[in-house]
Amino acid sequence: MKLKNIFGRQREAASILFIGAMPPPVNGASVMNRLYVEHLRSRGYEVIEFDTFGFSRTLNGVIYHISRAARCASIVFLLIISVFKLPPQWYLSISGGYGIIFDLSYVLIGRWLGFSIVFHHHSYRYLKQRSFLFSMLTRLAANDKNKHIFLSDKMRNSACKLYPAIECKNSFVVSNVGIYFEYLKKEYTRATPISRPKSKVGFLSNITKEKGGYRFLELLDKCEQDGLTVEFIMAGPCNDPKLNKRIKSEERSAKPFKYIGPVYARDKAQFYREIDIFVFPTLHVDEAEPLVLIEAAFFGCEILSYDVGSISDMGVYLELSLVAPGYPLDTELGNLVNRRTTIQASEWRDKMEKVSQRNIREFNSILLRGA
Repeated sequence: MKLKNIFGRQREAASILFIGAMPPPVNGASVMNRLYVEHLRSRGYEVIEFDTFGFSRTLNGVIYHISRAARCASIVFLLIISVFKLPPQWYLSISGGYGIIFDLSYVLIGRWLGFSIVFHHHSYRYLKQRSFLFSMLTRLAANDKNKHIFLSDKMRNSACKLYPAIECKNSFVVSNVGIYFEYLKKEYTRATPISRPKSKVGFLSNITKEKGGYRFLELLDKCEQDGLTVEFIMAGPCNDPKLNKRIKSEERSAKPFKYIGPVYARDKAQFYREIDIFVFPTLHVDEAEPLVLIEAAFFGCEILSYDVGSISDMGVYLELSLVAPGYPLDTELGNLVNRRTTIQASEWRDKMEKVSQRNIREFNSILLRGA
C-alpha cells in the first residue's frame, strides 16, 4: 500500500485509486495490475495504490486467508479515515473465488461515497457457473457511472448472460495483449521472431496439476509410444512434492525430456527461442487469457492449448490450435509437427502489434478520458 498523497495533501484532479493484487507472488492478474499502474502513471495520472495480497507473500491455506482479511481490514480503515481526500475514480481488479468477499467491502465504500468504479476482470471462475458472491457484487455495483472491463467478447457475453446487473452498454473488452505486448517489446528489445522447422515442444507455468503439469508429462509418454521424434522442455517453479517427484523421474529416464526450473528475463527468452511449439494443457478454474501464450507468440512459437477461458478469442493474433478440454493432445501435436511447414513469426508479430495498439486505445478511452 502506498499512502503518499492520501494523508499528505489534497488529491489532484488527475488521480485514480487503484485496488488490486500486486507482485510478488507473480501471476497473470498481479503482473497486469502492475503494468496498468505503470501505464496510468506514464500518462500523467497520480495513482494511489492499494495492494490486496495478504501481508504474508508465502503462507498458504487458512493462515493466508487470515492474512488477506487483515490486509482488507487495513485498506477499509484507510479508505474511511481519508474519505475526503480520495479520488472520485476507482479501479478495482476483481478477485476470483472467495476473494470477492474482500472486494465487496471496497464496492460498498465506493457506492456509499458515490464514486465511479472500473471493474477489471481477470478470472473465469465466476463465469463457468453462477456465483452468489459475484452476483451480490454486480448488484451493488449496478450504476451507470461504473464500468466493467473483460478480456474478450466471450468473457463479456458470458458475464452479461449470467449476471443481469451487468449491462453490456457499460461493459468493454480490453485484451491483455495490449499492455503486455508493449511490455514485451521493451523488455526484449533484441527479440526477433524467426521462421524455423518444428522439433521442440515446451511448457512454461507455475507448474501444478491444474495448470497441466501431469498432462504435459503424459503427452511426452504418448508421443514416445507413437514414435513422434520431438524433444520436450518444461520450465517454471513446481511446489507440488508429488509432481516434482514425477518430473525428476522423467529427467532420469532416457526420454527426450528436460526440466530447466524457474526462468526469468534472459533465461525465459532463451526458453522460448529454443522451442517451436508451446503446449498449454491447462484446466485451471481461473484461466482466462494466459500471458504465457502471448509470450510464446511474441517469440514466434506455434501454440497448442485446451479451449478454456478466453483462449479461443486469442486466435485473432496467435498461431493457435485448440483441443476440447480433457481430450488427448497427442493427435493435434502430431499434426503440427508433421505439417513440416515453417512458422511465419513476423506475420503474427505484425498482427499482435495491431491488436495491441487497438486495445491500448480502448483502455485509454475507458479510464483516461473519465469514462
